[in-house]
Amino acid sequence: MVNESFSPTAIAKVIEENSRLRSKISALEAQCYAFTTALEALTSTLSPNINDDDRRRRLSNAAQIAENTPEDRRARLTASLLRQLATACSSTDSVPVAIAHASTPATDDNTQPYDAAVSPWLESFGGYLDRGIPSSYRIWQMGQRFQAAGNEQAAKRCVQLNYLLHNSSIPNTVAIGENTSFGYGGIGVVLHAAAEIGKGVVIGVNTTLGGKTNTSSRSTDNPGSRYVPKIEDYVYLATGCKILGGVRVGTLSIIGANSVVINDIPPFSVAAGSPAVVRRQITPENCLQYRTHFPALKHMTKQEYIDLFSRNSLG
Repeated sequence: MVNESFSPTAIAKVIEENSRLRSKISALEAQCYAFTTALEALTSTLSPNINDDDRRRRLSNAAQIAENTPEDRRARLTASLLRQLATACSSTDSVPVAIAHASTPATDDNTQPYDAAVSPWLESFGGYLDRGIPSSYRIWQMGQRFQAAGNEQAAKRCVQLNYLLHNSSIPNTVAIGENTSFGYGGIGVVLHAAAEIGKGVVIGVNTTLGGKTNTSSRSTDNPGSRYVPKIEDYVYLATGCKILGGVRVGTLSIIGANSVVINDIPPFSVAAGSPAVVRRQITPENCLQYRTHFPALKHMTKQEYIDLFSRNSLG
């Protein structure tokens, strides 16, 4: 009679249980290592003998270890906090201030939904997302202020931030007038580095202002802008416009969605098509039906708005 203690089934169960325990021990060891590393990193950041770069490096390394800890949400939350501390240390000389700036991760509540691909991003950027995404125009304005202050590195970061947040290319060298607005914050906009944009312009999503040398050039004091578009004041560029080459789009004009402009558009025109052609003139008699296309003029009374077209039409 075979002893059941040594039967193949019993042996298989012992091997399976041994494997399970080994896996659990390995996971616990990884967790202990992650939390020990995190504690050492946090403790070391309080030392006055290390600089900010070293603080950021230690915190980032500890965060990486915590992120690699398998199937442990507490480790992921710890990693999120460490990342925030590393970021906060970039903007302050005071570690206690950095710790205060870093938001505490959510409690380990298993009732909350979690997605391994999405949740870490929400945990890392939640505070920034709660403040809202800055528009392309606002980021460009910040880049202009950095340039004026002589901080070229920060100005370049603004260009990269626009690319990251809006998938848009808006160089700091682009001239953009006041009260310009970008549709949906400025998604998918590509502006040539030498482009000129007047005040009160509306730029729709996926709009491109690009250079093109085999087109007519425009007169300008800057030779680098001869084959680059100029958009005059209060122009409305609808979704998907492509304005290419040394063309000029005149004041108070409207360019229809997905149009391709390769020739000058005179002021007070409605143009559309590929290539775009003038379909209609905007006059004092019909200008009111287009008023919503010029949000920068919404402060005007009805009569002031009509008079603006009357003066320009007469001029």
